[in-house]
Amino acid sequence: MFKNIKWLKNSIVVLAIILSGTTAVISQECTPDLDVKNRSKTELTEIIESCQQKLKTIKNQISTLSSQINFMNTQIYITKLKINQTQEDIQKTKEEINILETKIKDMDYNLTNLSKEFLLLTQEIYKIQSKPLFVKLTTADDFSDLLRQYKYLKTKIDQNHQLMINIQRTKLNYQDQVELREKKQEELNKLEQLLKQQETSLQDQQKSKQQLLEITKNDEKTYQTLLDKAKQELASFRSFIQSVGPSVIPADGLGKGELGWYYSQRDERWANYLISNSDMNIIEVGCLITDIAMIYKSEGYNITPLDIASESERFFSNTAYMLRPWKLPAGKIFNPISKTEIDQKLSEGKKVIVGVYAGKYGTHYVVLAKLDGNDYIMYDPYYGPDLKFSSKYSKASIFTAVAIE
Repeated sequence: MFKNIKWLKNSIVVLAIILSGTTAVISQECTPDLDVKNRSKTELTEIIESCQQKLKTIKNQISTLSSQINFMNTQIYITKLKINQTQEDIQKTKEEINILETKIKDMDYNLTNLSKEFLLLTQEIYKIQSKPLFVKLTTADDFSDLLRQYKYLKTKIDQNHQLMINIQRTKLNYQDQVELREKKQEELNKLEQLLKQQETSLQDQQKSKQQLLEITKNDEKTYQTLLDKAKQELASFRSFIQSVGPSVIPADGLGKGELGWYYSQRDERWANYLISNSDMNIIEVGCLITDIAMIYKSEGYNITPLDIASESERFFSNTAYMLRPWKLPAGKIFNPISKTEIDQKLSEGKKVIVGVYAGKYGTHYVVLAKLDGNDYIMYDPYYGPDLKFSSKYSKASIFTAVAIE
């Protein structure tokens, strides 16, 4: 009998350990396209954390088109989850505001009634107190009647005093509820703004995925060819910056230029920000990004290199490589030209972006702003604005040119 009881106790302990261990390892899994309706906010948060961890793992393993698509699908799924969370927060906040609105209306109604009651009682007390003492004495039947009048007056005064306290409390509570409603309204405005940003991000991510499939025609060989090209160009940009020094400068440290639209890739406002979904930042490979931002600025758009770097649809796959033709301001077109056509385009008032070989130091992109005799005035995203092209490069170093028309 004793052995059976001991065996039963041991079995219970083992079962408890197994169950507790099982519970400990249960977690929300990241499964893109899994239906997450009716999930709690805590569950959504756990799924998002799981997906973000998965995203880090995938990002370090991207080497094929399928792995890139898997990364994008996970990224899109995370954004959808965040949108669900924000929508729930918006709905909850709206409900809280509605409750506060009802409370405020009720308090306003009560405050109005209390104020009316206070006014009537004050008027009654005033009438009693305004009678001369002689009149009170002569109209009273006896002393006890006079005493009753006095007690009645005191009761009314006490009631009036309590009404004043109630009115003051109601006013304070009313003000607290109004301030709370205003805070909730601010929260709602921020949430609605966040939702718009998330929805825009989702559209960009979906667009990037579709764009990748269109560019590669969903073909692994095409993907690998483009990936190799991206790696080569970005490595060449990086070599240039490493040779001249990736030194960050203060905001507008090199000025805005005579034409007013110069940007530097070394500007502290964006120099160290990562480009799109890549692991490279603007200062090391962002010369072309900065050139495009200058084109936008010259056309009156308040767009910075950081804005360009944040638009993932501009870049190939998970890299900082800008897709051609470059996306330009409305009404402007991307026109590849030969070196012999550069002078003509500049004389017509067009701007030309050129890629230059910097010898053993890699490659770099600059904007040619105008002709200067046999030379060009350039806006160099590294060196500065209003510089003679010949002060840093030779015409022979130009390997590509695009007129912005």
